[in-house]
Amino acid sequence: MKNNGVVTVALCGLTFCASAFSCPMFVEFFPDPKNVSDQEGEYVEIRLDDFRAESLFVRLENKEILAFGWPEAERLVLVHDSAQCPRSSLRDSSRQYVACGSLGKTSLPNSRSSTWKVWAGSCMDSVVVPQPKSGKSVQRVGMTDEWAFVEGSFAAADPEYEIGIEDCALERLSAEFVEGSWKASAYISGCDSTVVHVRTLDVWGNRGWQEADAFVRGRLSLFTEDAPGTAGEALWFHAELPEDAAPMNNVIDTLLLARAVDELHGKRFSPLRMTEIHHCPEEPMPEWVEIYNASGYPLPLDAFRFCDRGSALSKPGDSIQPFQTVLVSKDTAALRAMLGIPDIRMVHVSLGFLNNVEGMLRLCFRNDVIDSVYWNKGTVSCPSGFNPLTGRRDYTPGFQSKNLRKEMQPDLAKNVFEYKLSSRVVSKKGAPLRVRVDSEHDVTLSLLDSVGHRVWKTVVSAMSNEWEKVPVLEYLGIGVCFVAFSVGEYEDVVGILVRP
Repeated sequence: MKNNGVVTVALCGLTFCASAFSCPMFVEFFPDPKNVSDQEGEYVEIRLDDFRAESLFVRLENKEILAFGWPEAERLVLVHDSAQCPRSSLRDSSRQYVACGSLGKTSLPNSRSSTWKVWAGSCMDSVVVPQPKSGKSVQRVGMTDEWAFVEGSFAAADPEYEIGIEDCALERLSAEFVEGSWKASAYISGCDSTVVHVRTLDVWGNRGWQEADAFVRGRLSLFTEDAPGTAGEALWFHAELPEDAAPMNNVIDTLLLARAVDELHGKRFSPLRMTEIHHCPEEPMPEWVEIYNASGYPLPLDAFRFCDRGSALSKPGDSIQPFQTVLVSKDTAALRAMLGIPDIRMVHVSLGFLNNVEGMLRLCFRNDVIDSVYWNKGTVSCPSGFNPLTGRRDYTPGFQSKNLRKEMQPDLAKNVFEYKLSSRVVSKKGAPLRVRVDSEHDVTLSLLDSVGHRVWKTVVSAMSNEWEKVPVLEYLGIGVCFVAFSVGEYEDVVGILVRP
């Protein structure tokens, strides 16, 4: 890992527990999902461990018996849709951790208790599942007949309630930013030692992701050495253990933000921030919030949400691009119709209602607050919106002013890319125009005509540091034209002159 050191400190830990089970047993039911239909989300989880048989049978009360050929796995999860079945790497050449079976027409009762049986060979497990609670999983406590209502651990062990689980956990992250460097540490538990894969991203820097594997005994320590200034004050920290029976505690994935460094506004420099709040727009326009990615990296929207207000900003795989502005509303169709600006990106989130008189919004990365906004009657009079960074009235949906960008990112161009032109004047009889781009990012290089229409483009790969030929003479005539450099929605344009 570049400029990062990972050291190990000996610490006594717990050894893995050997499996103590010899028969299949029910461990978890999820009868009443909250955000999806029952057919999409409900499941039954059966623990198999090292038991072997030819077949396995499951039955809900007097319903049809579900029969399965013996799954070579440590767990069997029964679902309605095979797409729900999780991907699971092989533990050895013949055995998986998770296998899936079909519930068929069997539906889990969600308004009463129910009786279930599973049997294989001479083994049988019979349980009475209590009346469910909406959105909660029903988790078995050890090998008893007691049940707990929890968040659920689909296709994975829950070491808090199950016993005999091989579980190595990563926990107790602490971090501080001192004199331009991060010092972070986390501990492993449930095992004496392990290999941890660490990834870090200096969100304000210009180095890209840094990765390394570290052998750890007890404690993982991370030290970064960044230049003074804003670089390094926002660090994306991701540490991951090898796959085991309980993957929920195998990962630490968080955004570390330094102390307040914005002396004017008393805010931390979060890479994703709220830049416009419209808590009481003129009827019938719905309420909306503008967010802006101030970094040079795409950020996954599923990692961000408004704290205590609905779900993530989008589904996995969807990102907010570098320097992109997005509007968030609970009614994007109505908002788009009212604004009349078709090319603004919007995302739908169940925000609830924003208080017109006094209120607060907090933006979270995972479970950590990265930005917060407070308003009251003295902030701005309805129906106007306001910019939290300036505290002033604002109505520029989908747009960040040049001055505001400069305030948020004083060294933006330098951090994103640098470029050189062989000349600003190109002659029909002279040498062709060549451009060199230095960047940690893929940079889009475009040629624009005199009115700004793009006539040619290419992508300069990150760290190429080579001279690129720009076909000015092939695409344009005599006169003024432009060369544009862009990463995400940040663009820098330079004019050139074509002479006879």
